[in-house]
Amino acid sequence: MTTLPDRLAYVIAAAAGAVGWVGISQLTHRREAWDSALYFSWFLPSVALAVAGLAFFAPRRSWRWAFTPFAAQAVVAFVQNPGANLLPLGLLVFAFYGAVCLVPAWIGAALRRRLDPPRPTLPEAT
Repeated sequence: MTTLPDRLAYVIAAAAGAVGWVGISQLTHRREAWDSALYFSWFLPSVALAVAGLAFFAPRRSWRWAFTPFAAQAVVAFVQNPGANLLPLGLLVFAFYGAVCLVPAWIGAALRRRLDPPRPTLPEAT
């Protein structure tokens, strides 16, 4: 099966997080995306599916794809409001969402391992 290069997987994961944050904020006219119900009803399930897909196509160290979208969101949130006094709490929330997305990342990577054809083993030298 085709494997996605790590750099491309990082770009996709970061773009999904950043675009999701900015897009929901602009669409719902909220200062922060998670102030909208759309963040929880649409974005989080969508990013979980994207993380599972990335883990399937780039299964090595798949935990990275769970945290990258939320790291990108943290960067965007900081750039939009660098003086936010609740930023440390926001960072904890982003880390929590990343931890929740570890489940789809592990599922995607496990499915990939299950579907990959077994690699031939070399005979041992005697």
